[in-house]
Amino acid sequence: DKIYVSNFEEGSVSIVDLKLEKLEKISLGGMPRGILLNGDKLYIADNFKNKLIVVDCITKKLEKTITLGNEPNAMVYYNLLY
Repeated sequence: DKIYVSNFEEGSVSIVDLKLEKLEKISLGGMPRGILLNGDKLYIADNFKNKLIVVDCITKKLEKTITLGNEPNAMVYYNLLY
């Protein structure tokens, strides 16, 4: 019922609700490219900042950011749910 579109140059993800004919945008910054929906979590790859962004689809809020790098110590885990 929903389509998720990465707006690469705009730094956002659009959510198109086909039933309600409604469009929502989530601003993320960077250059979002790949999107994976798993349950109520949206996983977005950011090409520009080499990050994996996790967004809660219900609240439309950023939940985690994982910085990816060439070394294991370049991994950063950020959790807003303290």
